[in-house]
Amino acid sequence: MKFGLRVVFKFVVKLLIGTLWLPIALYRRGDGVRILCYHRVNEVPWSRLTVSTAAFQRQLAYLARHHSVVPLQAVVDAFQNGHVLPRRPVVITFDDGYRDAWLNAVPLLREFRFPATFFVATGLVGATHVGGTGRESCADELMTWDEIRELQSAGFEVGSHTVGHPILSSVPSRTQQREIEESRVVLHQMLGRRVEAFSYPSGSSGDFGETAVASVIAAGYRCACTTIDGLNCRGGNLFRLRRSNVLNEDTMLLFRYTMFGALDWMSVKDSVVGRTCQRWFRIVFGY
Repeated sequence: MKFGLRVVFKFVVKLLIGTLWLPIALYRRGDGVRILCYHRVNEVPWSRLTVSTAAFQRQLAYLARHHSVVPLQAVVDAFQNGHVLPRRPVVITFDDGYRDAWLNAVPLLREFRFPATFFVATGLVGATHVGGTGRESCADELMTWDEIRELQSAGFEVGSHTVGHPILSSVPSRTQQREIEESRVVLHQMLGRRVEAFSYPSGSSGDFGETAVASVIAAGYRCACTTIDGLNCRGGNLFRLRRSNVLNEDTMLLFRYTMFGALDWMSVKDSVVGRTCQRWFRIVFGY
């Protein structure tokens, strides 16, 4: 019951504030790059990290009509070297390496000929993982090394999501460094290719700090993704790339709002006030 109330409440808040924010978003719409963050594609309706296969297909069709889906590394090249990107560029990423993303999302991505980046935690490959953040009892399998190799052979980028998916700000600096460096080494050994991209587990501003950013740079990555909402523009920090989460409560209307930038106001959740509001929200709705 609480899950249903939470979804309805979040939808209403996103819709109301997004509608008010929409004129500002359209006015500010420019040359920025939006990076989408997915986790799972399956038919489990009560998992907030899930997008149904049908919804994912509709979203890809929308992107095909209105945007140019580009590889993450093409954005890094453009921002570093001044390369020109196509009109309305967008990047697709997946966190955690869930097997249903390989089973259900990859065929659709290949159908639309869209690139994507998949971030995997090397210590959890092939395991049964419970929850994306530890707050939901949502058990499912993660991709195996053979499936990840197939992913790479199909042309998709594989990036690092640490070894064991810890919230980096909650562990000592030495552990942060080991998680960031070791996962890159293992991916290179297992896949035989240089690993360029990193994704901070959970990825909000309170989940990582300057120690993690410095470790990512020192380890040799070219970029790192957060889950802080917003567009990415030239001159921005490549190791604090913003991403827009796509969740199960996001109807096609809210997905359009995301692409317009009408939900970028949600970056306020990464402020002190926003984190306080989230704590109360979880107390009230049991999440």
